[in-house]
Amino acid sequence: MNAKISVTRTAASLILCLALALPLAACGSSSSSQKTSTSDFDAKMASAYTAVLDDVDNGNYDFTNANSKFEMTPVTDGSKAIQYALQDIDGDGHPELLVRQPQTTSSEPTIQWNTLFFTYKSGKTAKALDGVVTLPSSTSARTAETSLYARDGGKGAYKRVYDASVSGDASDPKKDNTISYASITVDGDTIAEKDLSSTSTPKDIGKKIAFTDISDRSALDKLAGKSGDTASSNSASKAKSSTKSKSSTTTSKATSAKDRYDQAVANSGGSVWQGTLRIVSDQEMTQLQVDLGEISQSEYSGLTSQFSSAQNVVLVFNQATTVTGESADGSGTTESKTQRLVKLNGSGWSAYAGKHVAVKVPAASAVTFPTDTRLPIGDAAADISASDALVASY
Repeated sequence: MNAKISVTRTAASLILCLALALPLAACGSSSSSQKTSTSDFDAKMASAYTAVLDDVDNGNYDFTNANSKFEMTPVTDGSKAIQYALQDIDGDGHPELLVRQPQTTSSEPTIQWNTLFFTYKSGKTAKALDGVVTLPSSTSARTAETSLYARDGGKGAYKRVYDASVSGDASDPKKDNTISYASITVDGDTIAEKDLSSTSTPKDIGKKIAFTDISDRSALDKLAGKSGDTASSNSASKAKSSTKSKSSTTTSKATSAKDRYDQAVANSGGSVWQGTLRIVSDQEMTQLQVDLGEISQSEYSGLTSQFSSAQNVVLVFNQATTVTGESADGSGTTESKTQRLVKLNGSGWSAYAGKHVAVKVPAASAVTFPTDTRLPIGDAAADISASDALVASY
């Protein structure tokens, strides 16, 4: 009798244990499934973003910003590489892929960045959002940089242009050196950029978004859930492969462009003017003087009646440069003035429009300072030809 009761109790206990175990197993299975599903989504996202970077690396994307005031040209001499970042911009809890390409303009030899945005929702491919965000850099008129900052809450970002000449970490938004702010948001399938009227630091501004060289895929490996060692190994392998496939091209471009330019300047044996050559109208030339801080906007307004349809060749110096020349009154009086550009009246320069050039500093007798209101107002003009004075260009 006791044995029968014992067996019955044992069976009941087993049934109870099984009843309790089934829900727990089910819960464990659901949690594991959810974890696997999330990891699988991230892995697919990483794969889709990797494909985008590969296409970018192969030149399959156009980074042209139709809204930019100046024509921009991609940097191809190997001095700067395309970069990317991962940051949630649309607020769905998953990062967008931000890819920026280094560019220069015909007016300034400094680097700026045009940035494309990509998002992933499902499938095998990422979607490119409409719109390009330009991140301007230093110009001859100011020492500036532009950074993107995350927005607290993970929805949107801020574009901040700031004076980079201040001491310490100038990219810290708490510093009182902001030139302008713009908000970056996703509106449907479009990246929307809106200038903000205030330079006060937004209350919800987060950390500066860090960009990585396109050859370093470790951030995507991490997104895919790969271990640190595996991610580092894969990234190094891809970087090595990318470097190997491009090494001859990049080396060739660097040697034939910037390196040869620097060597030619070093071998010139004399003083040179360096800057960017531009062909501009009277209006553009005078506005350039305003932008460079040589004349005021009110002075510009007083000169508009002199504007003609003439095209002018001007050399915009890399930095303020002292120019020595003679007075235009014929007296032979020599003077020197520090200016930001010089007009070139000689022949052969149009072929170098938009290029960075080195020009032999001419004798004072070939340089004339105006005694009237001829343009460019106050700045000297040099009567020199490209065949005689050009040292190098790139």
